[in-house]
Amino acid sequence: MSLTSEQRSAIANQLSVSLNTVTDERLIELCLLHDSAPDVRPEFAQALNIEISRRFDAIKIASDPTIFSVAQSFADKFKLPKNLSESQKAAITAQLSTDLSTVDDGKLIELCVLYRSNLTLYPEFYDALKSEITRRFTSSAINTDSTTFAAVQILANNFGGEVPEFARKMSEMMASVDRDTWFQTNNAVMAAATENSELMAWLMSQSDILTATLENEYGVVFVVSSKAALTAVLSDTASFSIFKAIPSVWGALAEYIVGIDTVLGIPAVKSYIFSNSVAMDGIVSTTTGINALISTPEKIDEVADSTVALKSFVLSDTARFALVNKNTQLQRVKDKIYTTLQAFWVKSDTVSELIAPVGGGGHTRKLIMPIASKPRGIVLASIPRSNGGVQHFNAANALSSSAFYGSARAGNPANLSVLNGVSFNDCYLAYDTDSQTAGYFELWTPPV
Repeated sequence: MSLTSEQRSAIANQLSVSLNTVTDERLIELCLLHDSAPDVRPEFAQALNIEISRRFDAIKIASDPTIFSVAQSFADKFKLPKNLSESQKAAITAQLSTDLSTVDDGKLIELCVLYRSNLTLYPEFYDALKSEITRRFTSSAINTDSTTFAAVQILANNFGGEVPEFARKMSEMMASVDRDTWFQTNNAVMAAATENSELMAWLMSQSDILTATLENEYGVVFVVSSKAALTAVLSDTASFSIFKAIPSVWGALAEYIVGIDTVLGIPAVKSYIFSNSVAMDGIVSTTTGINALISTPEKIDEVADSTVALKSFVLSDTARFALVNKNTQLQRVKDKIYTTLQAFWVKSDTVSELIAPVGGGGHTRKLIMPIASKPRGIVLASIPRSNGGVQHFNAANALSSSAFYGSARAGNPANLSVLNGVSFNDCYLAYDTDSQTAGYFELWTPPV
């Protein structure tokens, strides 16, 4: 039901309190209030996560895990990543590894609640709990007190669902000394999990496990090759922060067209890639990634407008060759490229060339020296006289279509007032002319 503006204001006022000033009981009350109207003050959830880390140190968890467990349960419901310290993890593990036959019914339920929010810290608890239920709750005990049995059994039933089972498998992965083999052996488990929104939500709530998965060369494949999994990770702020902090994920992603299409289809992620050299270099590290970035005229426009993309293409042999092979489109965006270079790049050299005529329509093929010996960059050219244009090509590629089209202006150019074409400084130029041809070239190199 909708809330009145007065109600929303009152709730927002309550949730704005500094959490380090309230009692444990009040903290839980505020969690309930936030749960009733999560859109009123969404930043409460993050404040709760910080407060859990601050308030519940190892000593407090050891002495009274109940409030901690309840607060954690709300954090899980709010899909917050766990930020437990090593001492907190140790305290929780110590609680869960208690001999269950030595605790009373109340403590047993308390431990079940604690385990529910910490499935990976001591996965052996589940088997211990099943054994204890069998031992403790005889038919006579159930007849005497069915309520406690029901409460424990309901919790145990939940521990046998998809999420707990997946959590136990991922705990096994974290403990493995050979995670490469673990991911390869558990291919079916991971493939199924990446298509299951509930399991992905759980994985994204476990920052250490998500990080370990993305850092592993086999684990990351399950995420980047699944549109559903990748979309989930990239659409979640905390998970995307983890993702982009691991440089190797971009190259892994670029191996899969579904991965490329997914990242380029999410505006915020696409914007990040075009502004981050690590991400763009990863995409450009594969032929799949390169082709995806220049597959349409519109996409080539985006590359021409991006200093980051142009730098990645210039520094990749494969990417440069790919653009040379799309020469018509490359020449179409020469003015866009020049605008981008002027804003961000360095003009490293200028060269004026006089090309001697070749009789009988032959080709003069040459590198423009000394530009060719400079660091890799983009060459812009002004050529006032040529017969039908000047071709450019790389030794690894077939001769391209005409790159530079001479203007009717006479004289030797001394600037780019007439911009005829764009190329790279490792490309040969092939002049086909019966008259002396002049050319003015500028080399632009990316910023360090």
